[in-house]
Amino acid sequence: YKLCYEDAQDIIDGKSLEEMKDNIQELSKIKDEKVLDDKFEELRSTLELLTSVTSRWQHNREDKGALNLESTEVQFEFKESSLENVKPKAHLAIHETVAECMIMANHWVARKISQEFPLFSLLRLHPPPKQDNFDELVKCAKSKGWNITTKSNKDLASSLDYCVDKDDPVVNVLLRSLATYAMVQAEYFSTGSVSQENWNHYGLALDKYTHFTSPIRRYADIIVHRLLMAAITKADWWDGGKDDRQQNLFENNQLKELCQHINERNRAAQQAQRMS
Repeated sequence: YKLCYEDAQDIIDGKSLEEMKDNIQELSKIKDEKVLDDKFEELRSTLELLTSVTSRWQHNREDKGALNLESTEVQFEFKESSLENVKPKAHLAIHETVAECMIMANHWVARKISQEFPLFSLLRLHPPPKQDNFDELVKCAKSKGWNITTKSNKDLASSLDYCVDKDDPVVNVLLRSLATYAMVQAEYFSTGSVSQENWNHYGLALDKYTHFTSPIRRYADIIVHRLLMAAITKADWWDGGKDDRQQNLFENNQLKELCQHINERNRAAQQAQRMS
């Protein structure tokens, strides 16, 4: 099925088949009512199961110290050629479901490729920030009577969850923004150039992470796709693990240089974005 976020959320929230069938192209073509009912209930149960699985995965990460530092997205409303309004984009639970699916995919792909190619896999690390980086955050929280602990990602996440002003919810958003500014930028690396104890992703609370889900817009993801295809073939004992794909992979020194270039271009892009 091809669903937009809003339709998927409406199905999870309990909207009926009669309300939804015209919005879902695959269902609108079915004429048999029983088949239509069965297909719709199957779709609903699948979405509910997916939401349940990703919610548990997210809670497990948060228990380990995963940080929620996302900023509020805005949407622009236009009337003909003029801007009419700017307002916060509605946040739906299904957004988190999809985001967790992507994080889960990236994590398991990272585990697979680093297992098969421990010396030349492309992963992404996020080192813990220097404690001095949190000075502004700690100072702002103290002005409201809160203490921020920053010894670990779990301590930071717990502190931010505690800093809530019921009369002014924007305060927590601002504190999370300050925490974002304290972060060190995540970087791509070749596994043969970094010792394994430093592969961790601080913000996501994961021991291995990479970028796999967006090959249409990131070259790093294309490399990871090639590594995954080669890793799957290598692990296929039935086929003997023989495939030409492994011969086309970068060696550690080549991958290290490529990661440095990608990181530099990424920083340049972010700087251009901030300046625009």
